[in-house]
Amino acid sequence: METRLRRSGRGQAKKDDARDQDRGKRKRDEQIKASKNDEDDEQQQLPSYDYLPQDPESLMREKTQHRRWCTVESDPAVFSQILQEIGVQGAKVAELYSLDSQELSILPQAYGLIFLFRWESHDDDDTEHASPSTTVTRDSTANTPWFASQVADNACASLALLNIILNLPDSTTTPTASIDTGEYLRLFKSFTADFNYVNRGLALANFDRLRSIHNKFARAVDVRSADIDICRAAADASAREKKKTKKKRKRGRRNADDIDDDEDDDSDDQYEDEEAFHFIGFVPFENALWELDGLTGAPKQIGSSDNWIETAISRIRHRIERYAADEIRFNLMAVVKDALYEHRREIRARHAILREVEVRLEKVLAGGKWQELLTDEAQLARSFRGQIDMELALAMTDSESEELELVRKLCDVDELARLHDEKRKALIDAISDARPEEIANEDRQNYALKKQFEYSPFVRTFIAELRKHNENFNELMS
Repeated sequence: METRLRRSGRGQAKKDDARDQDRGKRKRDEQIKASKNDEDDEQQQLPSYDYLPQDPESLMREKTQHRRWCTVESDPAVFSQILQEIGVQGAKVAELYSLDSQELSILPQAYGLIFLFRWESHDDDDTEHASPSTTVTRDSTANTPWFASQVADNACASLALLNIILNLPDSTTTPTASIDTGEYLRLFKSFTADFNYVNRGLALANFDRLRSIHNKFARAVDVRSADIDICRAAADASAREKKKTKKKRKRGRRNADDIDDDEDDDSDDQYEDEEAFHFIGFVPFENALWELDGLTGAPKQIGSSDNWIETAISRIRHRIERYAADEIRFNLMAVVKDALYEHRREIRARHAILREVEVRLEKVLAGGKWQELLTDEAQLARSFRGQIDMELALAMTDSESEELELVRKLCDVDELARLHDEKRKALIDAISDARPEEIANEDRQNYALKKQFEYSPFVRTFIAELRKHNENFNELMS
């Protein structure tokens, strides 16, 4: 009897073990199925490749109206066009191909540097290279350059530009300044003057006009990437909410909670391996050199404004040396003086003086008789003036203003005729001197315009047609 009971107990234990194994198998199958369903839901939420419009006008409208900042190429023509379209005059962006002092010496007047590099998590703690006088101000914006923290993803390109441009003297408030920051940026700087760094970053993130100009130069794949980031963030939030609900149901089951904690960690690190590139700026301000990195809490003073380019280059070299020897994905650009702005200002001033001479001649010799005094070359010069943009609000220098006042007092016909011939030649020379810069500006604008165009629909259509009409297509592609 005892033997029979012992055997019966063993049989019951086996049945219980089998039941537990079946329960465990069903539980694992349910977890696998739920995980697969979550992945399927996320894939369904992600936009398909072809959801963006294919025709250029609709795609451009999609880009400029997009509510998120998209990645743009690190290209001096693109950055220069962003400045120009937001209203900045007198500054452009040039690319540097070397850190040698010889190349830096041939730069036009430089206002700041923009450095692109692959961002790593330890970059936020990069203070070991700073000089002993380095200061980091986090609580106050007084006596520091204008600076905004980066709040929006992918906005670092425009942020680096603004962190430099808004620290330069404006010609509307400083007559000797050679830069006009434009109405939009003047209003933005005034609006954010009393903001802290984070709130300035929030204001920049919602600067619709700048974001629209910035996104013009994004590719369709960059727009899609921004949309996918939104979908992933929403999917991750939904997944975390579901896991919290499951945890409540499994309260008291320690092993299940441990599994869920591990899954949460995996979710947080899901996109950790994606590479990110980042722009930072260097600008001299108030006799000091500042490093402006939107991902840090505040601007960093890293040296004196004396020989500031060499100091900034030393800082950049130090950052580059921290990467592996085969890492070459760096880019250095400089915000420099745009000579075309000065040429246009000079043309505008010389045209105003010449026009005043003609007004005086008309008063002295009414009825257009004064034109008979002009040489054929002087008559021909008047046709050049059609090239002058009279809408440019360019200020005269003090000497030019004084010269204009002297002309208004002249009454001698011979003197006015001589002065007309002199100023006519000066105007022609100014237009001729500006011509190379005008051509370079046109070329840069055309190049930037091409950067706005999306070529991928053409490439896909071309390959499809090539495959349709060419039997040896696979061999050609291989």
